[in-house]
Amino acid sequence: MMNNKKGFSLLELMVTVVLIGIVSTLAISTVFRDLPAHQAKNGIITVEQALKTAKSIAAKISETVTVDFALASSNNGDKGGIIQLKDSTGAVITIFALNKNVQYNAGSSTIVNNKVIFDFRGQPVDATGDVSGFDTTCNTIAISYKDNGVLASETIRVNPLTGSVDVD
Repeated sequence: MMNNKKGFSLLELMVTVVLIGIVSTLAISTVFRDLPAHQAKNGIITVEQALKTAKSIAAKISETVTVDFALASSNNGDKGGIIQLKDSTGAVITIFALNKNVQYNAGSSTIVNNKVIFDFRGQPVDATGDVSGFDTTCNTIAISYKDNGVLASETIRVNPLTGSVDVD
């Protein structure tokens, strides 16, 4: 008489568990390796939203709006950098918070005084309000994921003519 058992043997189960463990280890290490680049990319998306919002608000209220990165170069509590949008009097309109360890990189950015200013037409201007003062030499913003040093960086540029935003 034939003994017909259903199921897996102990050896088959052990081999399956070991293989799942190896594949999981490889997948997790890849996720952790790519995390800094992903965080920097998310930071650039936040900066892009802040710039587009500032441009829109400036045109809507017919006055200058400043995107201020002064608080964005260090962690703020459980958040990373803080980007402030300010009206022409310097009052904060709104803020954008970057994720923890995601910060404005002043050393790799070319904007003057850590600010981008949009006039009532939505065009970027310099601190005096002159459109010609904001050009391709001062239009790059760098965001970095920093955890005991820079692990990943991304940049974004503001078009001097139109104020549109281009992610590099």
